[in-house]
Formats: sequence, structure tokens, C-alpha cells
Amino acid sequence: MLLAATPWSLGAQVPPRCTEAVHRAVDAYTQRVSPRRLVALTRPARRCFGALRSPLASPVYALEASALAEMNRWHDLIALADTFRSAGYDVTNAPSSYVQLQRLAALAKVTTGRASDGLADLRALGPLVQRMPSNRYRVELRLTLARCFRLLGDLNAADREARAAAASLGDLPRPLRDALAASTKLAQAAARNDRFDLDPSTDSSVFWPAKRWLHEADSLAHAGADPALNEAIRLEMARSMLAQGQVEAAGRVLRSLRSSNVLLQAATLEYRAEVAFRQQRHADALRFLADAEPLVPLADRVRLTSRRGEILEASAQIVAAEVSFREALAASALAWCLSGSDEALLLRRSPDERAVRGLVRVLVAQGRALEAFALQDGYRARLLALYRARAQARQQHPNTELSATLAALEAARDSLRLPDGDRHHVRLSARIQRLQARLARLQPLPPSTPTDVAALQRSLRSSGQVLVAYMLAPPLSPVDTSRSLAFVVTPDTVRAIGLGVSPREAEALLLTAAPLLASTPNAARNAFDLHALHRLYQLLVEPLALSPHQRLVVVPDGPLFALPFAMLVTNETGRFDLSRARFLVEDRAVSVELAAALRLLPARSERSDSMLVVARTDYARAHLPDLPSVNAEVRSLRRWPYAAVVMNRRALTSAFFRRAPHARFVHLAAHTDVTARSPLDYAFRLWPSDSSSGRLTVSDVLRVPLRADLVVLSGCSTAQGETHPSEGMLGLQYGVRAAGAKSVLATLWMADDDATAALIGRFYDGLRNGLPRDEALRQAQRATLTSTDGHRRSPFLWAAPVLYGDAAPAPTRSPMRFKGIVSVAVALGLAAALAYGFTRRRYDR
Repeated sequence: MLLAATPWSLGAQVPPRCTEAVHRAVDAYTQRVSPRRLVALTRPARRCFGALRSPLASPVYALEASALAEMNRWHDLIALADTFRSAGYDVTNAPSSYVQLQRLAALAKVTTGRASDGLADLRALGPLVQRMPSNRYRVELRLTLARCFRLLGDLNAADREARAAAASLGDLPRPLRDALAASTKLAQAAARNDRFDLDPSTDSSVFWPAKRWLHEADSLAHAGADPALNEAIRLEMARSMLAQGQVEAAGRVLRSLRSSNVLLQAATLEYRAEVAFRQQRHADALRFLADAEPLVPLADRVRLTSRRGEILEASAQIVAAEVSFREALAASALAWCLSGSDEALLLRRSPDERAVRGLVRVLVAQGRALEAFALQDGYRARLLALYRARAQARQQHPNTELSATLAALEAARDSLRLPDGDRHHVRLSARIQRLQARLARLQPLPPSTPTDVAALQRSLRSSGQVLVAYMLAPPLSPVDTSRSLAFVVTPDTVRAIGLGVSPREAEALLLTAAPLLASTPNAARNAFDLHALHRLYQLLVEPLALSPHQRLVVVPDGPLFALPFAMLVTNETGRFDLSRARFLVEDRAVSVELAAALRLLPARSERSDSMLVVARTDYARAHLPDLPSVNAEVRSLRRWPYAAVVMNRRALTSAFFRRAPHARFVHLAAHTDVTARSPLDYAFRLWPSDSSSGRLTVSDVLRVPLRADLVVLSGCSTAQGETHPSEGMLGLQYGVRAAGAKSVLATLWMADDDATAALIGRFYDGLRNGLPRDEALRQAQRATLTSTDGHRRSPFLWAAPVLYGDAAPAPTRSPMRFKGIVSVAVALGLAAALAYGFTRRRYDR
């Protein structure tokens, strides 16, 4: 299959020994020899070409790459692809082999932690694959993307790519079509089964479609007679059985697998360990994991070592579990160093997340709550802190290599977004890849350091707040109980409190409570289930035993990032009886922080009271609804001292770049776009110009060194985004915080325009009166609650705005006081002038 498009008639153009070596390698491949034997044959065939530019080279490289992939030798595969690229071979006569080589090399990069490099390579192959006559290559590219997204933990994207692959099959020849159709169904089932790894307590009904897909794949694969594909399907069948509680049946299937593929061998051992664990045979489970660890790359070894720690934890071997989790974290740190990239925005699931959570649990079990909290918080928001450090370094040292690399990277990304960028997509993607690698070497992701809890407590004492950091952890097995925790940090104590809710249960309750947060388009937008909101309060807040009316700082986790804690219901009431419901905001002010350590970072703030207002209300040219309520917002903000308003045709991205770095307060009011695949491309839609589309993206914001005390993002869903376990919601508000803003007010859903405009106006009034930022938001929300009755008390109208970051007061000079001072000065000047004139006249007489 690899060599179907190879022009063998050109073999006479190379020495006969090279042609014979190639034929021996091809014969070995068709006879399905072992991968080790195939490498032994392809390596001399590849080397004998020397400086020749023969079209036979590409198929030989592809053969060796497939063998290296089977043996799990990913670094050797990457080196092989680099050798091919540097040799300058002509690939126009054998594009299929070239695509195969580059696909496998990209998969190797993702597997070894170089996520951004691998995905960039796969996307760069897109234009070439689209020009190829057969649908086969498009299907294989989609399947590789699905596998990469699975490795990154983005299961929704993996499922999307697998379905796109199935839709691309077209009219391929029957045997090939059957094999590829089986692979697409296998990819869909694997993405569904991966959810079991994330949460073993997941309802087994979720996996019923996977069972059907696997049976269909099995019937299709037998006709193709591909042993590796058949083995992979049987392995996924065993995983489905495990997910549905059929442990004995899964064990029988796993014991029957005898694959020569190293990846399948490692996966078989890993799931045999899972079967043994579910059967309470912990010693056997640990032995299987020990056998699997040498067969997998470093990033996968982190996962296996973490699982070993979980098994030891479940068997009450707490000290040994702590050792395993620390080994996993050490391996994860090494994997980061070897990856050559820190683009963690592309990673939905960090490789060290499981180990961090496990280590936190065993430290709490040993009564070391303070150490556990400091460790957990140290792993949060590291990428955000890195972005801030880069922005400051670029501002303070503009002539360094780091600043030049950042500028070059931004220019390359800008070029890629231009209309003619598609014509140079491959060249630009390769340049971005090189610049990212250089940037990671110049300023890599900093190692985790435990949070200074004493300094944090001093900060809480001065602000009069209490901090609650959540850690939602799934049970270790379907029969295990929840292992979620909440750390309550006061000025004097640190407590760890167990919570009886898993991530899946919290997410289910959240979507029941607020269907507008569901991904399904037919969800009722304005309905709120008060019973579910009260149940969330009982699970998340009530066990904490907080002092009455104490201001609360929440560090969420997982699905809790989508929850405005202010709308939790504290009393028993009817399911939809809004008039009797008492919300948490009526008792205490609530703000959100991505990590407690962010409170301790030095922030450079403007001393003036200058405010920048960037607003767009007219969207007729963009075929979007106008925003007339923004006019009321702008009118109220014009009373702010030193307010600079740029609106509609003046609301250009260039105006933001020029003015925002010097403003103490920034107010953005416009339509937003949070539908892009990458959070870096989420955008405000400002006014277009000849040099700009008007899209102010997260990547654009990251290049602006913000020193603002407060940024208000008055648009729809400005806080929404992809949820990263250790970084929070990666969206517009995250980009503003990463650029240096001390606090951000952003919205979690598409709220009512008029209600939001009125609420934000009250919020600014509270700021002018000297209230802390969280208290100003609370007073604005309470005013909305008390001024309305019945359905107008719905959280839909007031709970969407959430304050992220510093909640301290932001004192400003009152506009009236400023005008009074000016008036007095003018009056004194006039009096002095009159007195001078009167004295002068008397002297003249």
C-alpha cells in the first residue's frame, strides 16, 4: 500500500545495488516481517542512495518510518524525517510515500510532547493531500489528526476528525474502503473509550455506541486481513467491556492478544493491569504496569507511573504512592524539557495533571494540608505567568533575541491570517514552528514552585477575604468514592475538606441547573433549576463552614470554571420559585482567581485615572445585529475623568494597540467570536480598516503590555473558552490577564444587553464610591435582584458577569471634585485679574 504510486520504471536511473536493496525491503514489507527486520533492510537501501535524487528514496524512507512507529521509536522517526527533509529529495513523483512519512513524523512529535510542531506539520500537509486524486490520503490524514487529538486529551476534536474521515471515504476500491472504514469506526470508539480513563465512574450507557462501532469495524477488518488493525479492534473491545463492567470478558480478550506491535503490547499490558486492579489483584496490576513502562515513550510513562501511584493509594500504601507520584512528576518535567515547545494552550490535558492530583491526595491523607495546597497551586496558571514575563521582558529589553523572536512570531501569525496566507501556508507554518522552538529555548515554561502560603495569608488578612481552591478528582475505580477536595485558606489556617462530588457529577448538575451552558443548540437559554443550584451549594460551599458575609475568592477546577458561584441558591425553595430563592450573592461578595499565586505576582499599574473605552455599536456591514445598549454604557463612561472614547469607525485595533498600554481602566464593548478552534483566535470584532480585519484576537492582546487595574469585557461570552485543567478557561479574559491586567470583568454567557448595560453602570458607580471591586459587583447584582420580581430575578439577567483577579478598591478622583478644583482655580484667577486691574487704575490716577 505504501508503494502503490512509486514509479518503478525509474529504477534504472540508480545503481543496480540500490534497486536490489529497495526490492528486498519491499518484499520484506509485503511478507509482513518483523519491524526490526524491516529496519535492518531499509536502512542500507536508504543509505545507498547517497547524493542521488531518486524518486525511490521517498518510499524507502516511508517503509522505515512505518517500522519505527511499530516499534515505538518516535525520536528515531523524527530524526529520519529531518534527514529526508535536509537531503532535498524530489517528492513530486512519489507524493503518497512522502505524505506517509510526514504523517508518522507528525504523530511522533505529538507523542513525544511537541504538540504544536506535530499539528502544524499535519495541517501543512492539507494542501498537498487535497490535490492528490485518491480519497485515501485525506482519510488517513484525518485519522492521524484524530489520534493526535486523543493523545492531547481533546476527545471532542478526536471524535470530530474521525467522523470527518468516515465522511471522506468516497468510492475507494472495496478492500481498501473496508479497511479505512474499520479504522474510522475504531477511532470513534477509541475516543469514546478514553472518557473511561478520565472518569471510571462514567455511566456505561455512554459506551454503547462504541460497542456497535467496534463490531462493525471487526466485520470490515476481517475482510482486509490486516493483523495490526484486527488486534487494535480487539483491544478497544476489551476497553469497552471494562467500561461496561464486564471485567472477566475483558480479561479473556486481553489474554488472547499476541501482537508484534510495541504500542499494542504496551496498551495490552496497561489494560491487563486495569483488569487486575478491578479484581483486587493489586500485585498483578503493578507487575503489568512495570512490564509496560519500558515499552512506551516518556510522556506515556508519566501516565503509567501515575496509575501505579493510584493503585498503591487505593491499597492504602500511602508512602509508596507518594514516591510513585513524585517519580511521575520528575518524568513529566523531563518530558517538558525534551519537547522543544511550551505551547500548552494546545494541550487540553497536561501530562502531569494526574500525578499532581494524586500527590495532593496522598499528602492530605498524611495530614499535610498546607504542603498539598502549596503544591497544587504551584502547578496552576504557569503559562499565564510565562506570558506576563515575556511581555515585561519585551517592554524592558526591546533589543534582545527574545523580543526579536516574539516580534517575528507575531508577524508570521499575522501573515498566516491574511487572505493570501493560504498560498504560503506550508512555508509560514514551518517558520512558526521554528520560532516557537527558539522561543521555548530562550524562555521555557518555568518549573513548578510551591506557592508561598505565608505571603498569601498576609494578602488575605489585608483584604479581609477567604480563599477556596477546588480540586475535582474522579474516583480511582467505578466502585470507589469521590476523592475531590477543597482547600480553605484563611489568614490563619489552611484546611483540606473532602467533597462528595466527582467532576462528572458536578458537570451533570451544572448543566441541569443552567441548560444555557450546555453544548446542544436546542437547550433552553433562560431556564434555571433552583433545586440543582441548591444541590451544588450543598456540595461545594456548605461543607466549608465559612464565616457569615466573608468575602470569597474562588479558585475553580474543571467544570466549575463555567459556574458563577454568585447564583448558587442557599435555601430550600421550589424548583422554579425565583421570588423565594436566596442566592449566594445576597450573603457575600465572590471573585474568581486562576491560581492563588497570581495574587503575589508584582503588577505594574498606571497611576493616573485614565480610561480607554473601545466600543462598536454599528454592525450593518458585518451582517450582525447592532448593539444599541452599548450607547448607554458609553454615555455613562464619558463622565469618567480622563476618559478617551473611540467608537464605531474610530474603534480600530490600531487605536487599542496605541492607547491600551497607558490606560488604568479599559472598557471593551463589541460583538465577540469565541467559535474558533484555537483560543488564540478568539476575538472582539472591532471596526475593519485597510490594514486590519477588525478582529482583536487573544494573540493580538498578548502582544500589548497591559498595566490596567481593571479591564471590562462587555460582550457576549467573553469569559468562555476551552477549559484547561491547570490554566482555567482559555478565552478572552485569560488573554487579558496574561497580558498583565490585574483584574477582568467578563461574562459567561450571552446575557440580555439592556440588563448587562445597567448592571455594569451600577458596577462603575460602586467603584467611584470606593468599594472593593467584588463588592461593587455584588451591590450591582443585588440592585438588579431587589428592583425586580418574579422571572426578572432570573440569574440569566445578572449572574453572567464574573470578576477575575484582584478585588481590591480602585480609588479614583471624583469627576465632581475635579471640576470643583478647576472652578475654584478659575474663580481665583479672575479675582486676581480684577484686583490687579482695580489697583492699576488707582495707580494711574
